Amino acid sequence: MLFLFILAIFIKLKIIRKMRILYKIILLLFISQLNFAQVAGEDKSELVQIKFETADTLFNKIKIGLTKGEIEKFNMYLDNKTYISLSNGKMGYYSSNQIYYIFEDFFDSYKPFDFDYSTVRAGSQKPFASGTLKYINNGKHKAAKVFVSLIRILGKWKISQLTIN
Repeated sequence: MLFLFILAIFIKLKIIRKMRILYKIILLLFISQLNFAQVAGEDKSELVQIKFETADTLFNKIKIGLTKGEIEKFNMYLDNKTYISLSNGKMGYYSSNQIYYIFEDFFDSYKPFDFDYSTVRAGSQKPFASGTLKYINNGKHKAAKVFVSLIRILGKWKISQLTIN
């Protein structure tokens, strides 16, 4: 659109002798708009992938993180008002940053070695899953019940509640 406007100005001013310069300007503008559209399209497709990530995908990331004791696998899905309740007594609403450090401390004392879901309801408006986390604490093998619920915020799934008791 911009290059048509510039073309009209040049024609009105009767600068036909300098058409070579005009063609070069039009060509540069056209190429720059093509490159911008291509880059914008790539960003948009990544946004679409993140926006439409399924609850099942998030439950799998949580499973991997709990099995390995790595909060990094799912901490980006924590909301700033996520409720947690842990077997070490920590419970309440915490920010994602606070939960990160709470879980680091938790995994230092409760070293998980296995986790599996027994129930997953990912297809509903309020998805949830529950299962059993097996861990080692003070040299003893123990198990805890896990409950996870999700909420959709601005088109993305976030963890609204995570309990390990």
